[in-house]
Amino acid sequence: MKIPNWLEQHFGWLGLTLTFLVAIFPKTFAKIGMLIRFAFTNYWLQLGLFTIIILLLFVYRLLLKQQKKEP
Repeated sequence: MKIPNWLEQHFGWLGLTLTFLVAIFPKTFAKIGMLIRFAFTNYWLQLGLFTIIILLLFVYRLLLKQQKKEP
């Protein structure tokens, strides 16, 4: 999968902007990190099942595309 052209051209600026945002608002990003950690530690089973379901749907979609291409 190829990165979109716009994102490829501005990848450095996006990284620099994100770095400055983390430097300016460290408490906000610390809260975001704590929320992510809380979600993964308390809801790991639900997140795992959700991930498996999404992957199965992705594989199913690919199989349907292959089936349509065959005569």
